[in-house]
Amino acid sequence: MDEELYDRGLEKARQGDLTGAIACFTQALQVNPWLADAYYHRGLAYYDLGELQKAAFDYTEAIKHNLRQANYYCARALVRVGLKYLPGAEEDIEKAISIDPKSAQAYYLKGIILRKQGSNTNAILSWKQAAQLYLEQKDADNCRRCLENIEQLQSPPLIVPNPSIPNQPQVAPAKLEIIYQQMWQQAQKGDAKTAIESLNWAIAMDKKDALAYCYRGSIRALIGQDREGLADLNQSLQLDSKNLLAYQNRGQLKAKIGDYNGALADLEQVFQMVTPNAELMLVRANIYQQMGNYLEAIEDYTESLKLAPKQPEVYYQRAIAYTRIEEIKQAVADYQQAATLYSEQNNWDEYQNTLERLKQVQSATPVGIPKAQANSNPLWERLILLVGGQVEIAERLVEQVKLYYPGMAEDWYLEKVLYDIEQGNFQGDG
Repeated sequence: MDEELYDRGLEKARQGDLTGAIACFTQALQVNPWLADAYYHRGLAYYDLGELQKAAFDYTEAIKHNLRQANYYCARALVRVGLKYLPGAEEDIEKAISIDPKSAQAYYLKGIILRKQGSNTNAILSWKQAAQLYLEQKDADNCRRCLENIEQLQSPPLIVPNPSIPNQPQVAPAKLEIIYQQMWQQAQKGDAKTAIESLNWAIAMDKKDALAYCYRGSIRALIGQDREGLADLNQSLQLDSKNLLAYQNRGQLKAKIGDYNGALADLEQVFQMVTPNAELMLVRANIYQQMGNYLEAIEDYTESLKLAPKQPEVYYQRAIAYTRIEEIKQAVADYQQAATLYSEQNNWDEYQNTLERLKQVQSATPVGIPKAQANSNPLWERLILLVGGQVEIAERLVEQVKLYYPGMAEDWYLEKVLYDIEQGNFQGDG
């Protein structure tokens, strides 16, 4: 009996007969006072009629009978916002998120609450999270609503840096670039599959979305799908010939697969459109180093450091270039400076790695992989076997990957090189 009355109430609510729906839910609760969903839906009807106090009472009753429904807390939070009881609304939203961390609605409401509290920066972060969740759920309308809210809080309009060119001149992006950047970060953390699926859907919705192709291509390159990544980046540039990120990432991908002239040509396009900055100089220097053009690499590393002196990875890479041309004194100085900067940044893994390199150079030993290190790590043993026992080749392959993906764990680099070799992605020894 109570279920029949409840279903009748739902049907009346769908038809817009809110008063009739309330009557049915009330009858259902008279039969079964523990029916949490009846309280919840009666609260929704009261809310739509503008009777906020009654809605709040019903949501509270629903929560009493079922403490694990995130949507109950979201509903009461919304009412509490309307009643200007922001601390209670915030408490409800945090509870909803703890129950369901994937609740896009909860993050959206959290953004509203934070904005009303004057915390615009945190409101933007919440709406970014909500937008990504809505996109994953293929809810384009609510995703756009989040992005529009974000834009409204920006003064001047939102400026988003290119994820691969942190210091580039800033330009206003398309709305969805905010979300695509989050997908890029998601892929970097290891969840490339979900990011690519979301970008597949975005492209299905708009086959002329140059940014979606750009980010999907970049993520595919990240996980070793070089041909697919190159195709996506080509498509992105066909749709938008001024896409700086697409040119830069395509250039790096071309260098990775051995097309150095093509890589430099793509970077030249970027240099023609923007004033060169530290990160761009670093990218070109890394390509020169891969080509074996160490003097050109050193020149670009030096220019990068003039523009941004606190870059330990640039000193580290320039030290390698100096070592290749047997300028040991300069290499030692650069390794020392890199170690100092890494220690100041509390990057202890890279600090220790740099000190090890420094010891090798100072003792005039080859910059190859120490035998003890190979023997102690099965991944090194496997890699050295794959390259026919040639330690220098193994090291060169690892260094090549480090140029593209700085800051990862040593074993990650080894696994990446092993995967690329086994998939036939390396065209040579660099």
